[in-house]
Amino acid sequence: GGGAQVTTGSTPILLAGDCTFLGYLAVAPAGGLQLYRISGARGIRVADLAGVSAPQEVAAANGHLAVRQADGSVAVFTDGGARLATIPAKAASIALTSNRVVVRTRDKRLVVYGLRGGLVHDWRLAAASWTAGLAAYGRYAIYLGANKAVHAVRLSNGSDRIVARAGSSFFFGGVALQAAGALVPLTTGQATTFRFVPTSSLD
Repeated sequence: GGGAQVTTGSTPILLAGDCTFLGYLAVAPAGGLQLYRISGARGIRVADLAGVSAPQEVAAANGHLAVRQADGSVAVFTDGGARLATIPAKAASIALTSNRVVVRTRDKRLVVYGLRGGLVHDWRLAAASWTAGLAAYGRYAIYLGANKAVHAVRLSNGSDRIVARAGSSFFFGGVALQAAGALVPLTTGQATTFRFVPTSSLD
């Protein structure tokens, strides 16, 4: 493929990025987790992320990072590596907005925290069976209900409604949400397309 290969001195394990930051988490040769920023074709070490031992997922937004660990806790940092909070969240998926950490929990709740870890909202998800994925932007979060429906949740009041259905197909491969709207991969047989839901349809 095209593009330059990024040169690293550690083993990259998770990518992180938004419109202001592009980087990755890496395991150092001597152990421990490190944050790198990608600059051109180089990975530049930013900081050691103390206290993060088993990262499973990372989200980035507006100069901040959230790292979901294997025990379900969420560590919040600036993109310069300064720790802001550790949240005992029982997280299954995480997302960040400009000033909120959004968590889909293992017991089917959507919990919203401040960047310093303070609880803001705690809502029960409407999906009747299992849930998957999470993305958040502005006033909304989206997630999947049993690979057959896209749910949108208004973060301020927990309003949870279905905004897209898969019909005889399935939603696989995660969800994305930005200012324009939501984008979700839709699988039909061996073919995958994308379903777009404009932000105006999330209310």
